[in-house]
Amino acid sequence: MATAKKTKPRKKTTAKSNAATRRKATAKKAKAPSAPKAAPRDPRLPAVGSTLTRTYKGRDFKVKVLADGFEFEGETFRSLSGLARHIVGYQISGPVFFKLAEPKGK
Repeated sequence: MATAKKTKPRKKTTAKSNAATRRKATAKKAKAPSAPKAAPRDPRLPAVGSTLTRTYKGRDFKVKVLADGFEFEGETFRSLSGLARHIVGYQISGPVFFKLAEPKGK
C-alpha cells in the first residue's frame, strides 16, 4: 500500500505582486558597489614626513612617518603598534611606546 505524499498548496500570486517583486530584485542589482572609504588618520599621530625618535634598551630608534604607514630601517609598517611589536618583541601600543599617548589605567 503506497502512501500519497502530502504537500502544502501554493499561494496564488497576482500580476501586481510579481511585478513588485521583480522591481525590488532589479533595484538591488542596479546599485553599484561603493568604493571603500579611507579611514580617518589618527589624531595622535604626528604629521606626515616627521620623524619619531625613541631610545629603548640603550639603542636609538628613528621612525619616519609616511602617509600610508611608518618606515623603519628600510621596512614599511602599516601601524605604529606593529612597528613597536617588531622592536620590543611583544604586543605593545605603538602610541604608548613612542610616548605619543598615556597608557590606560594611569
